[in-house]
Amino acid sequence: MGGKELRIDVKLVVLSAVLITLIIAVVGLWSAKTHEQQLRQELVEQARGFAQQMDAVWTFVDANQNRINYTSDGIYEFKGLHCSVAAKAVAQLFNRSTDYVVKFTRTDPRNPGDAPDEWEQGALASFEEDPAIGEYYQLVENDEAMSLRYCTPLTVEEGCLSCHGAPKGEIDITGYAKEGWSMGDIAGALSISIPAERYIESYNAALARDLVYYTLAMCAALAILFFAVRHLVTKPLHSVVESLGEVGRGRIDMKLNNSQSTKEMSTMINAFNTMTDELDDLYGNLEQQVADRTERLQKLSEQAIAQREEIKKVNERLQQESAYKSDFLATMSHELKTPLTATISYLEALQSKQFNLSDEEKQLASSAEASSKELLLIINNILETSRSKDIKEKMNWEVIDVLDFTEYLLQETLPLARRRNVTIVRKADPACPLIYSDWGKLRHVLLNLMSNATKFSHEGGIVELAARICEDGKHVQIAVTDHGIGIAREDLDSIFDRFSQTSHWGNANPDGSGLGLYIVKEYAQLLGGEVAVESELGKGSAFFLALPTHPEGAPSEQHTAY
Repeated sequence: MGGKELRIDVKLVVLSAVLITLIIAVVGLWSAKTHEQQLRQELVEQARGFAQQMDAVWTFVDANQNRINYTSDGIYEFKGLHCSVAAKAVAQLFNRSTDYVVKFTRTDPRNPGDAPDEWEQGALASFEEDPAIGEYYQLVENDEAMSLRYCTPLTVEEGCLSCHGAPKGEIDITGYAKEGWSMGDIAGALSISIPAERYIESYNAALARDLVYYTLAMCAALAILFFAVRHLVTKPLHSVVESLGEVGRGRIDMKLNNSQSTKEMSTMINAFNTMTDELDDLYGNLEQQVADRTERLQKLSEQAIAQREEIKKVNERLQQESAYKSDFLATMSHELKTPLTATISYLEALQSKQFNLSDEEKQLASSAEASSKELLLIINNILETSRSKDIKEKMNWEVIDVLDFTEYLLQETLPLARRRNVTIVRKADPACPLIYSDWGKLRHVLLNLMSNATKFSHEGGIVELAARICEDGKHVQIAVTDHGIGIAREDLDSIFDRFSQTSHWGNANPDGSGLGLYIVKEYAQLLGGEVAVESELGKGSAFFLALPTHPEGAPSEQHTAY
């Protein structure tokens, strides 16, 4: 080529610099978008919280009107302190002590100061158009300053009708004409304006700081990469190129010193030295070596062809076995799981009041339902184990209420408990927060634990289902405890293995596939948690499932219970 070509280390650094620049740009755009979303969400949460406080003030004053306006002798004396006056007074106090702007507005205000501005008119129009809208908010720029404008509708309630209800035009106790409103009408809106400048400045500073850190780190990485490539690749390659030139000029005895620090360069130098040795041999007996090499290559080629054919046959057999497995699972799912699910539904319906069964018939139906659910759990364990690879790649994260979930487990396990004459006690701490988890997998884990606890409890025994928040505030623990046959100490290390069953059954029936606790451990890890067991033979067992409230891989949006 006419121009001088760049060295490999320079090319690599230039390409890396371009790629890093693109990465920093993408990270910057993504960070800016994320910060904007976080800013809007933070401001909206503040506005919602304040709106709830104002609604509480309004509701409190409205609920205590009789106590305010009636004397101790039962004589009505209007004090002028109604819900609107109290709420506006609180808003004015808040406006004076903060840079927020809080007001109550409506399209036809009694007080001119409550008249809506242009943005509030749009919010009121939206509430009138769709009464189901619970809030209206937007980041707005006014006078080169950003602020969050937030509105929530005020609807007419029973306490409002004495001053604003029918008949329209009649003078109310405050001296204003009534509007003739009805229950549920939009009476106006609570308008809140929160300055966003200090939040924006904080987010922008954080973004700039992150970009500076990224840039400095990338520059340092480029420098290290440049010197590493130059020392480990460019210089050794230059030596090899010079030696090849010497060999081309007839010095076939040329040898390189194998003192490089990388495996690849050592391999190249060994190959170069081997090449020069072979050149020496070829010059000594060229024809014989060519014949020997040709014969050897032919044998290697034949061996490679035979091995390739064998591998092809093995792959075909594996594909055929995989297809058989898939067909078997599909058939098993359709022919066993689907009819069994329908049977459970029929048995549940049969126990309803509609069929008016006798107590003995109800007991038989409940026993059949419990047995069917046990069989369905075994089938599900087999299916879930067979397709565990696919399940690990598909996690359906959603918000789960631990209290509701434990109540559901209680109802789901009652038929089996009744059949075995076992009592289930639920103890759930009301302080348990919402968690992100996979509902189906969590259900499968706890149904296996509840089924085992019920199955291995003595007749008339008690199974306890408990839930509490852990001390770190970031995990929830769900415990299943029984007072049944227990597990021997030597079996504790293997009970979570596939197809493992304890050797100390006592009088219990060792039915099951030996897959339940294996799936419990696998799914607990998939959910970001862990499972532990404490047990003593003859005294019962306790299984503890610890789950993070927000595991890795779950959606990044924060969830808050109101």
